[in-house]
Amino acid sequence: MSQKVHQATSSTPELEQILEKNQKTPFAVHISNVSVRHDNKIKLKSYEGNTDPQQFLSSFSVATQRDHFHPSEAEVGKCQLFSEHLTRAALNWFFDLPANSIGSFLELSIAFLKHYSMYIERGTTHADLWTMAQGPKEPLRTFIDRFKAVVSHIAVPDEAAISALRNAV
Repeated sequence: MSQKVHQATSSTPELEQILEKNQKTPFAVHISNVSVRHDNKIKLKSYEGNTDPQQFLSSFSVATQRDHFHPSEAEVGKCQLFSEHLTRAALNWFFDLPANSIGSFLELSIAFLKHYSMYIERGTTHADLWTMAQGPKEPLRTFIDRFKAVVSHIAVPDEAAISALRNAV
């Protein structure tokens, strides 16, 4: 009986495809063949593929700056740590990259940002400040709080912020 089960599962083409997909790596040989010892485990939430990739990349950069790689291992270490912190859709995306297509952390970062660019949050601009207006029944205190929230996200001289506030009220 166990022999029949083994034959049925080992002959399934999907299993072979899954195993083949998980055996390949998009990293170039000079990255995949090097073993980097990580003395310090970085504390970083894994990226699942459904949020702003810039936030993950920024958190990753901060975390890896604390993790002191030997200069000769920094590039390889960052690539390997980055891939270890991908889960769900992001991990599937990583394994779907063509074999030997990533030769540096910069290339990995660019591919990552391009793929997940739809999740990049649009930043606040000066135009957002100048298009604000107090609603007809909106209390002044509520509007001021909303205005301050927008101003806190952009660099604007005080005089310009005051002019925009006068214009909006």
